[in-house]
Amino acid sequence: MKTRTLIATALLVAALLGGAAVTWAQGPGEPMRPVHPTLTVAHPRAGIATVTEAGVENFMVGEGITEEDPLATLPARRRFRLRSAYEAVFFPFTAGWAKFELEVWRIRDDGTRELIGADQKLVVGFGPRLKSGGLHVDVQLNAPGVHFLAIVSRTSARAIAASETVVDEDEVIVVVVITGGEATGAIVPALWNKYSTRPVGRELPGPLPLLLTPTPTPVPVPAIRPFRVANPRAHILSPALGAVENFDQGHGQTIVIRVGDSVNFQSGYEMVWFEGATGTATTSLTILRWEDRQEQEFRDLSGPYRVRGVLHVEVPFHDPGIFTIVARIRTEVETPLATSAEGVVDEDEVEVRVIVLGMPQGAIAGTVTAEDTGLPLAGVPVYVAHFDPGRPVAETRTQEDGSYVVNGLKTGDYMVWAAPEEQNYLPEYYDDAPTREEADPVHVEEGETTSDIDFALTPGGIISGHVIEDTGLLTLYVPLGGVHIKVGDYETNRVVATTRTLDDGTYAVDQLPAGTYWVHAGNPEMNLIGEYWDDKPTMEEADPVEVEVGQETADINFALAYGGSIFGRVLPEVSPISVTPIFAFKVEAQDFETGEVVGKAKTDRVGYYKIASLPEGVYRVYAYDDRGLFIPEYYDD
Repeated sequence: MKTRTLIATALLVAALLGGAAVTWAQGPGEPMRPVHPTLTVAHPRAGIATVTEAGVENFMVGEGITEEDPLATLPARRRFRLRSAYEAVFFPFTAGWAKFELEVWRIRDDGTRELIGADQKLVVGFGPRLKSGGLHVDVQLNAPGVHFLAIVSRTSARAIAASETVVDEDEVIVVVVITGGEATGAIVPALWNKYSTRPVGRELPGPLPLLLTPTPTPVPVPAIRPFRVANPRAHILSPALGAVENFDQGHGQTIVIRVGDSVNFQSGYEMVWFEGATGTATTSLTILRWEDRQEQEFRDLSGPYRVRGVLHVEVPFHDPGIFTIVARIRTEVETPLATSAEGVVDEDEVEVRVIVLGMPQGAIAGTVTAEDTGLPLAGVPVYVAHFDPGRPVAETRTQEDGSYVVNGLKTGDYMVWAAPEEQNYLPEYYDDAPTREEADPVHVEEGETTSDIDFALTPGGIISGHVIEDTGLLTLYVPLGGVHIKVGDYETNRVVATTRTLDDGTYAVDQLPAGTYWVHAGNPEMNLIGEYWDDKPTMEEADPVEVEVGQETADINFALAYGGSIFGRVLPEVSPISVTPIFAFKVEAQDFETGEVVGKAKTDRVGYYKIASLPEGVYRVYAYDDRGLFIPEYYDD
């Protein structure tokens, strides 16, 4: 089965690409730990509605286009990320491809343009399938003042039996203000939300439903358990053509809650009207046992237009027991020139078992804020584990107001900690402890809530810089992307963080406690000679890098040279295949004069090895076997 699937996929790709029609490209690599704010500038959409019909639309943002209302106000040298949030929908019984492209150009004072960066993604699929993701371009503007950036979004798609590719290309010019001194880095609220959905120049026909999560209250603590049952999509491509698919999920799953809790059944919809299209789209969510229903209708709209939201039906459970819940999702499109008067309809049912337990158990509640500003931090993961032996029990994330609640805890002592992911704040254990060994226990009694387990997180330090090629010429600047950056504790030599340089050679590592570190740059796969800052060959010689709370230590820069390689093969003189595999050998390159080991490698499955990133010099090559089954040997014999 797997072989047939691979062959079918390969044939589809070959048929769709047709050699030169589309280039398969991979976007630039991303750092492992980004530190910059993300601004969404486009929401490109592609829909493969039939085997011959596809639609595309870019949906560019409409905010941040004037100096009075800029996209962002940031200090000089502060990097930020521009994001294009794409989605491709392959409706049932279809196949095809969609390509998403993002380009960012800086507009110079004389009106000419300079390409800052680009990203692209090719998506190939069979229906029904929903694929989404993001294109990213990282930007750093150094000169204070008002900067104009041209954002170009290009989307193309082709159904498998279509005679041509459909393409949509749009551009919007946004404004970024760079200040000379310290700045708050405030972001336009509508753009900071990467799920912002308001179309340019259009108003939504009525308010969208909103789920309000209750603030932590004294016992008992009723919990609202969200449960997504579908992600319906409706695309209207023309006055005669529409397509729908519910993308239902969760069928047959079991939810365990307590008496007094509720399950919030959710259906996250998106409706798209492409250029020249008109029609009506309707979606509804019904819980059959209770006959609770919510519906959203968008009548007689024209493209280009996009709207999304979430239908919510909340079901409370006041008695213990086992309940079978059926959620019905119905999505419908009506177009004025359709051949069928009934329109296009998709209706699905998702059956879920809900187990309601008796007496509510205990809970832990609190808030997470920033120590430097006092403002709440949303989306921060909060973890709970048994205090001894530390086995994880539960996790949650803070709400918009920084609050969190963890329910379903038995009587006992727990360890609680907050660990931000993409926010530049340090993890913290309760109560104000940097490590789990220093954490205070949090006691919980069944039927009660242990409140005020709060965290005020300390901002982390940042180390940043750039990596260029050591060309030997001061006037030739060649940035190196994809270089490995390691940061280690200067006293213990323990690696505390890693990342990679961007395409422009820059890097940044955040969430660092105040302290002293060493920084290393290199990449053997690129045959670069690694070095420690500042231009030191070994860790012992590395210069210390000081980091302070909430501050950025910049200009930790590297100029790396390309090295040479030693390549060869190691074979056992008598091959005891039953005793040891051939890829068990290790090889060292030792300085011919000092005997110091400069590089190492391990043989592959057929005995080949490559020691890369070697400085110019003369070496001895030494092969050995860790298990002692073979006699070590220097080259040559």
